[in-house]
Parts: sequence; C-alpha cells; structure tokens
Amino acid sequence: MKKVNNKKRFDSFISKYRSCIWLQFMVLIPLVVLLPISHNYVAMLFEQYKMFAIIITVVLFFFYNLSFIAIYNLGKTVVIYQSIYICSLFAIILSVLMIKVDSNYLLEIIMFLTAMFLSLIIASITVVIAHTRSQLINIFLGYRETLFELNEVGFLVNNNMVENLKILIQEKQVKLEINKTMYKFKLTDVKDVEFQCATVFGRLGYLKFKVEDYYFECHYKKTRSDIINYALYYNLIKYKKK
Repeated sequence: MKKVNNKKRFDSFISKYRSCIWLQFMVLIPLVVLLPISHNYVAMLFEQYKMFAIIITVVLFFFYNLSFIAIYNLGKTVVIYQSIYICSLFAIILSVLMIKVDSNYLLEIIMFLTAMFLSLIIASITVVIAHTRSQLINIFLGYRETLFELNEVGFLVNNNMVENLKILIQEKQVKLEINKTMYKFKLTDVKDVEFQCATVFGRLGYLKFKVEDYYFECHYKKTRSDIINYALYYNLIKYKKK
C-alpha cells in the first residue's frame, strides 16, 4: 500500500507541470535577444550553407514545439523531443566552430554561439527535470491499493469543508474516512468522476466525483494538488475501464 502524503514530492512536481513550461519559454530568450545582433552572420550562413541552415531551422522549430506541447499535455515524450532539439543546437555550435569566416563577424559569432549555448543549457535543464519528475507519477498510479490522505487538499463533501478525509481505493471497493467516520462502498458506486488540471496561466483545476449520497469536490490552484488529484482521479477510474 502506498500513502500519497509526501509533500516534498508534490511540491517538486511543479518542475514538470509548471516550471518546465516556463523553462521552455526561457529557451527562446537567448535566441530572441542575441540572434538579431548576429543578423549579418546568420544571413551569411543561410546564403552559403542554405540547405543545412534550412534543415536545422526546421528541426529546431518542429521539435521545440513538439516538446512544448508534450510538457503542456503531461507527456513523457518531451524527453525525446527536447533531446533532438538539444542535439540540433549542438550540431549548430560544432558547425559554426568549424567554419572559417571573415574576422569582421567575430562579435556576431560570439553572440550567435552565446545564444545557442544558453538555449542548449536551459533545454538540457528542462530535459533533466521533466524526466525525473515524470517518474513520480508512476509512484501513485502503479499500486493495486492506494491510500490518499486529503486533509490539506481542500475537499468539500456535500458543499461542506471537511477537516479529515482519507480515501483508500482497492480493486473492488473504496473506503472513506470523513471526519473520522468510516464508510465502505463498492467501486461501482463511484459516479460522475471529472478532473481538470490547473494550467500554467492561472485556470483553476478541479476534481469532482459522487459516491452514493456523498458529493466530493475540490477546486485548487496549488501545483502540488495536481498530482494528488490526478492520481486520485486515475485510481477512481482505472478499474472501471476493465
């Protein structure tokens, strides 16, 4: 049985669901700021190495957007997409270092390489964080029995805030402890399960479900609540899919 009450793990999950998205935005900052300074050098690269420049640009654009979408949709494929993006940046850096050009481009080359290098570092951090945090969800989704201690999550039961709420989900039944009173129901008694995660840009997340005459509802904006509510949602519906 696995207890879902490790706050550090909940708090650190922000690195995948929220912080990684902001990091993905930050990947563009060095490029947007420094590449315009290097516009003459970039134009020369496109003129003399047209095919290579076009291919690399398309790959960067395509896999940057794929990895962004994967992060936003909680996908683990972000590691693959972002790794391809990083390899493309690395290929650009190596290529620039091997190309001999006029010394007049020296400052622009430095700015260009700085932009690529900073973007590469930020993208690498995103990959590491996304990979480690994406493993956390397996902790909560892979058990046949999962105990959720929801005292600090802010659940309403029949529109009343509860001080003590525990939910033990098993394969055929769900056990509830509401304000230290125990209840036991069949898992088939769980109805109308709805979940929507909170977004990066401020939309509240929520989880709603009904067990016979008890209506459970939680609206939240704290990031650590994403994993709790998603794991609870998943465990409530996973046996229904069989």
